[in-house]
Amino acid sequence: MSDCLQVQEVIDALETQIDTKLNDAVQGVRVVNGNCYVCLAKEDNAGALLETGLTLRGVKINLEDASRDTVTVALSGVPHDVPDSSVARVVANYGSVIGESEKHTL
Repeated sequence: MSDCLQVQEVIDALETQIDTKLNDAVQGVRVVNGNCYVCLAKEDNAGALLETGLTLRGVKINLEDASRDTVTVALSGVPHDVPDSSVARVVANYGSVIGESEKHTL
């Protein structure tokens, strides 16, 4: 696949190809450095997607379960003026950072 993979392209493929019982399972899609990450609601959902597979641009995509040893980190109390890049740099000391940070206001 010579063109850059786009998030919407992956979402469209997932919506048209996955089993209907997985429709509500997809919680997010990210494309980072040529790799695509699909976040699913439950471990069973990942197994079903791995079994079903995915085709993009007419090519069957090799899927791997990247959830082993993966942790989602939520930080609170970070001042709003601290740049995302600074947060990512600090967190990267503890492992690979997949994607950009997401900010939520309570």
